[in-house]
Amino acid sequence: QSTWVSREINLAPCTDGGAGPPLYAEYTFIHPLALKGHRAALAPDWMLARQREFQRTRPNGVIYILTRLGRLPSLKITLTQLHKHFLMHYAYPVVLFHDDITAAHQREVQSAVPTLDIQFRLVNFSLPQFIDPASVKPTVSCPPVDNIGYRHMCRFHLFEAHSRLPEYEWHWRLDDDSHLTAPIGYDVFRFMQERKKAYGFLELVPESPGCIEGLFEFVQSLLPRPLSEYWWHQMHAAHIFYNNFELSHRSVWRSPEYTAFFNSIDRSGGIYMHRWGDAPIKTIWVGSSLPVEQLHHFSDIAYTHPPFVDRTAQP
Repeated sequence: QSTWVSREINLAPCTDGGAGPPLYAEYTFIHPLALKGHRAALAPDWMLARQREFQRTRPNGVIYILTRLGRLPSLKITLTQLHKHFLMHYAYPVVLFHDDITAAHQREVQSAVPTLDIQFRLVNFSLPQFIDPASVKPTVSCPPVDNIGYRHMCRFHLFEAHSRLPEYEWHWRLDDDSHLTAPIGYDVFRFMQERKKAYGFLELVPESPGCIEGLFEFVQSLLPRPLSEYWWHQMHAAHIFYNNFELSHRSVWRSPEYTAFFNSIDRSGGIYMHRWGDAPIKTIWVGSSLPVEQLHHFSDIAYTHPPFVDRTAQP
């Protein structure tokens, strides 16, 4: 007994915080007997034209991850899930920043996801010349308390990551332990571009008070405009973007205003002396520089990243 084969494609997410259905869906019904013993027919001209137009107008986006040799098992899981749930339908490049992955291990990563367009870019982590090593305590009150490498990572994500991707307009950051656990079903880059968004996030999470000690007081005079009442409350409640999932337009981080903002924080030494993190610093900048209409909360993406986020997609 023959059966019908059906396919459903969700081409756009819910835009009202999960309260409504997808904007539209496409259905294709194919009877198996129509395929038996026949070669696949060429796509009609209208379909080919639509595909060419899609490629022509595809946003100039990239996914980037900071990783290292000891993290390869987790990284390969992340890339496999990323391919399965997004990149097999929307072919964007992936840039892997690292400081110690050999050529042989690069081939190992590529062989795990052979169809992905992966670029490896080397990073050199060291204290800035203007930081006195004697002033950097090996332990701080903010976890991880004794990890200088973590402070290097925070500084990298604040500025260098974006400056090292000048050829791309849209930057989607993930971590090497970020897990997409279900199909996304639409092009998140195109969504951001067509709706004129500038910053996309998944969650606001609490930050340890010890990690932002003195930060808010230091940056108030550096902000382009005062924080709104909403963001003022978020900062004082120590709520920040959980930015291991962060999709943003490069203009947010490459403007002269942000460069001056970052340089002031950088030269204060707070990143290394107090372990001011990239998440609270970026949250403060976004809250003071972007109108709320340019922010998007991705409530419809199934995503896991310990210790704060483990969720299924919201309908």
